[in-house]
Formats: sequence, C-alpha cells, structure tokens
Amino acid sequence: MKKILTNPHYTGDLVLCRETTLSVTNKVRTEVAKDAQVIIPNTHAPVVSHEDFEAVQRHMESRKKKRPKYKKHLFTNVAYCADCGQSL
Repeated sequence: MKKILTNPHYTGDLVLCRETTLSVTNKVRTEVAKDAQVIIPNTHAPVVSHEDFEAVQRHMESRKKKRPKYKKHLFTNVAYCADCGQSL
C-alpha cells in the first residue's frame, strides 16, 4: 500500500531515474535524490491530483517515527560457543 501512496505516476507525470544500481554485478538499488530525477509532466491522465498527492506525502512524513540507530552489542563476535563455534 505504501508503494502505491508514494508512486508519483498516479499524478499523470512520468518519473524516470528514481533508483540506480551501484554496479552491474550488484543488484542492490539506491534511491536517487528528487532533484536528479527526470520528470516529464502530463504524459497520461492522472488518477489523483497533485494537491491530493502532496497532502498524502505530508501526512505520511508527519507520521514517521524516529527510531534510535541500531547499536552493536559490546560482546558481539567476542564470545563463541565451545561446542559448535557460533558467536553468542
């Protein structure tokens, strides 16, 4: 559902270059900044207006929760099981 609500194609604009890969062999994709994306306005009939789309984006942004960054535990990869060798 979130993918649909954040997809700008529903406003009638064609948005190109939203993601890129780091290399040809790596399939990990990274998001491109908004100012570097190619936007061609009014390429097809819009499903929602630009005002409604922007209102949804503002609402979703206001509901985001800031979570603390994951911290590595003090004993990570320090203590190992004597039987199987897995880290504890």
